[in-house]
Amino acid sequence: MTFVSEVISITFTGLFVVFIALILLITFIWLVGKINSNMLKKKEQKKDAKNNIKSTYTQKDLKNKTIDSSVLDKKTIAAITAAIVNYRGGDSSFKIRSIKPNNINIAWKIVGLAENTRQF
Repeated sequence: MTFVSEVISITFTGLFVVFIALILLITFIWLVGKINSNMLKKKEQKKDAKNNIKSTYTQKDLKNKTIDSSVLDKKTIAAITAAIVNYRGGDSSFKIRSIKPNNINIAWKIVGLAENTRQF
């Protein structure tokens, strides 16, 4: 009888360990999913906030490619001015009359697409 009781004891211990491991694994995967979904929600909120900023420009502004300084905040204008002063080597003898969007990122987009969509 001791052999049979050992077999039963080992069997139930093994089943217990396996089910505890499965429960821990399921809990870990659930937590990772929750963390990932929270991160995605934060990214979507940032993206929505960015889209709301972009939507403040009217179609007329985008068509004329000029954006009034009342639409942009003062920090953005200051950052653009500082970048121009830095680019010109400290020469601040200029005046910004308008800020126009530039589609220069199209070249980077083409390069990125070429690199990321190469055939194997």
